Amino acid sequence: MKKIDHLDSFTLSVFVELYEQKSGTAAASKLAITQSKVSRTLTSLRHIFENELFIRQQHGMKPNHLADRLYPLAKTLVANYRSLAHTMEITVAENKAVNVAAQGNFHNIIFDCLNQITNGEGAQFSFELHTIASDFQKKLVNGVFDYCIAVNPAQADGITQYEIGEIGRYFLVAKKGHPVFNSKITLESILKYKVAISNYALDEQKMPRIDKIAYQKKIPITVALKISDMRLLLDYLELGDSVGLVAGSVFLHTLQERSDLEFLDITELSTNLFSETSTYKELKYYLLANDSSDDILALKLTEKLREHFYNDNQ
Repeated sequence: MKKIDHLDSFTLSVFVELYEQKSGTAAASKLAITQSKVSRTLTSLRHIFENELFIRQQHGMKPNHLADRLYPLAKTLVANYRSLAHTMEITVAENKAVNVAAQGNFHNIIFDCLNQITNGEGAQFSFELHTIASDFQKKLVNGVFDYCIAVNPAQADGITQYEIGEIGRYFLVAKKGHPVFNSKITLESILKYKVAISNYALDEQKMPRIDKIAYQKKIPITVALKISDMRLLLDYLELGDSVGLVAGSVFLHTLQERSDLEFLDITELSTNLFSETSTYKELKYYLLANDSSDDILALKLTEKLREHFYNDNQ
């Protein structure tokens, strides 16, 4: 009995392949292992059963009577083990949390999209939402995150990009009754006040577009706040005399819910100003995926996000 305890799934798999292939070379090829490993395993089998099991012939190997008796039992054990291993793989995959990073403003949207995938399409997985930071691409490549949502991200090895859609509309935001809304809205009238900007680029060192435009037009500008958290940006605007520049149709509902704020769609003005810069590039949202992540889930999530952003842009 003690010798039987030395049997494992690999040893039994070698026995089954030797029995079926009648050749050490063929068994090694089928199992994708070396012939020497097959030979060592056969030696171990002979020691365990105290029997030759296979008789060497000029062309291959012939199972003996004991091997004939052992084969159906070993075949069943190997099949059951493989079934168990497959079940374990599925269970591990289902229990693995999918890690998605985005600005906090997008968490509700992502939550809704992932819920639609898990509930409506029967996909079984848990997920964790993280607040994105400037090192998100590094964390993607290192496997800390599976997916991220970013605006016009740079290309990077190990990361696949899925285009979601355009940013959409641009809004001028300030506390209710702010004098900026009492005159014609121009770049000059906006920049008379301190400006708070949504930092969609997640780069504190990168000059905001509005800064570049003001510099080119030689218009003084004071950026009082640059922040990626939309809630904190709007809180800041409620408490002071600064004006805010918000990019993204997706934030329209958020703005509508803030009764102490006013906002105005300045998409036409913004687009015209941006197009005057030599480095103008249309702002778009992208889903970024680690190359080792589930590409089917990436496509499903991209599709759901596109639907969401399309509806917001209408």
